[in-house]
Amino acid sequence: MSQNSLPDLPVEVWRDIILYLQNVPKAVPTISLVCRHLRQVCRPFLFERIVLDGFSGLGRAFSLFLFFDNNPEARGWVKELRLSNWSIVGPGMPARGLDASAVAMEKAFKMFHNLRALELFKTFVTPGMWAHIGGSTHLRRLSFQPAYVSPDVEDECFEQSRIQELKLNNADNGSSIPDQAFMLMYLESLKTIRIDVWLLTGAGHFLEEEESPNDNLEVLDIFAEGTSLRMENEYFGAMGEILAQYPDITHLSTPDTMDIRPVQTLAEDIATNLTSFQGRPSNVRLFCKHLALESLTISAVAAFPLKEEYLTAGPFQIRSLSLHGVGWEERTMGLIEQHCPQLEELKVYAFTMPKMNETDTPNLPNLKSIALMCRHTPDGSWFEIKASSPAGWRDNERQMIEQKWVPKLPQLIHARFNSVFSWKHFGPVDGWGCVEGRDLDVTLVRGEFKRRRQT
Repeated sequence: MSQNSLPDLPVEVWRDIILYLQNVPKAVPTISLVCRHLRQVCRPFLFERIVLDGFSGLGRAFSLFLFFDNNPEARGWVKELRLSNWSIVGPGMPARGLDASAVAMEKAFKMFHNLRALELFKTFVTPGMWAHIGGSTHLRRLSFQPAYVSPDVEDECFEQSRIQELKLNNADNGSSIPDQAFMLMYLESLKTIRIDVWLLTGAGHFLEEEESPNDNLEVLDIFAEGTSLRMENEYFGAMGEILAQYPDITHLSTPDTMDIRPVQTLAEDIATNLTSFQGRPSNVRLFCKHLALESLTISAVAAFPLKEEYLTAGPFQIRSLSLHGVGWEERTMGLIEQHCPQLEELKVYAFTMPKMNETDTPNLPNLKSIALMCRHTPDGSWFEIKASSPAGWRDNERQMIEQKWVPKLPQLIHARFNSVFSWKHFGPVDGWGCVEGRDLDVTLVRGEFKRRRQT
């Protein structure tokens, strides 16, 4: 009987494995070094995202272009492209090699015909580049962080655009987003706009002066990077203007660091179709008094107690509830049961949580998925179990779910319990990760829980 080695697996199986590991830092490059066979399998994944930085020089960019000239089949592998620090021009900022950079960037756009996502950071966009962006039939995500656009570009080239997501990010040095970027907020194909809170006034004034935008937008994500911020009248008014221009928005996301001062509420004739909201606890009452929300995410950077007024601020019919940063109390589950009887999905990331009794089964008959994650629980276990198993905490919790929860929660198909003891920062790319903790992740399949992941 012959024994096959791992590289002998079919290519399709390896591709599924690599897709599963794509978000694991350095996993795919490491696999590509195992042997020639795996290197060939991994190559398309290694080139999915390319970063071209002007500070690295034109030589590096043209070396990369030479590779793609010699390997035409590899051009379709590139799905995401980030251009940063190319030909920075603007007030007090002289152009650096504008002609050569323009040639290099336009070559990139012609070469990578299968782009799905494009990020422009401190890059001068020429008319030729603008035409390629607008004429792309594959491009779905476009991000300005910020970029400088030639005044000679023509907006008509975006008439056939299929861009679905637009991100407008402010700059640390105070550079502004060009009007051409705000003009893209009118694209009929656009479904999501992610905008820096400091750009709200510019976007609001621009939209107020122009004609009404498209009616297809579904998501408005207002974000803020860095420390807490205070939204004054000017920014709150601009946000109201934007929401008024997009009457069919169904999801609004606001920063968990955003504090409204002075306290204001949205007019009842604005954003009437919102069914999903994400924001800090105090903002739920300011934004959602007139909304029939079905999905609510309450998020804060410091532990907050769940109050009844957060779940009853409006005529809610909540089916999905996420609590990020909650200080879990003994009465918290009771509040959820009382005011969210139709709940189907519950996600909790708690800063603190007392140990739950094994009889504390949620009285939520429609619950399909529950995830309880906490930075600290007593002795690392979630439940106070009377007849504990000698096998350890994982079997204790699994048995408790099967014996106590399943009979009372007929719709439950997924449950996850995670307790993190300590975190470590692995750098700007990999970010924070759990270095010590417990994780039980189980899925109910045909009446039995199957262990999906455990650490």
